[in-house]
Amino acid sequence: MGSTASVDLLAPEDADLVYVLAPMASEPGLRVPGAGGRVEYRLLRGPMSRGLASEVAAVRARGTTVVPILPTATDLAGLGAYFMSRSRRVAAFESSMTTAPGTVRAALSAAGQVA
Repeated sequence: MGSTASVDLLAPEDADLVYVLAPMASEPGLRVPGAGGRVEYRLLRGPMSRGLASEVAAVRARGTTVVPILPTATDLAGLGAYFMSRSRRVAAFESSMTTAPGTVRAALSAAGQVA
C-alpha cells in the first residue's frame, strides 16, 4: 500500500469533481489526544496525511475539484490511538454519525461547492 486514497491514479478525463473519504488522514497536526496519539501521528497518520495532501494538490493542479472528507478532532478522540480497537468501534461510529454532516459541509465549502 503506497497511498492513503490513490487519488493521483485518476486520469484527468475521469472526473471534474472527486470526493475523497480518508479516515486515516487528517488536517496537518490534527491527531488523537495523548501520548498514543503523538506516536500514531508520527508513524502513521502524519505520513498518510502528507501523502494525501500531495495527491490532492496534483489532481487539483489538473483542474479537478477535490473534496477531501477527513476526520475531525472529535472523531479522532473517539477512535483513539489504536484505531482498529473493536472496543471503540460503536463509539467511533456514533461519533461519526454526529460529526459527518458538518464535516461534509465544511469540506464542500472549502472546495467552493454548495453545501
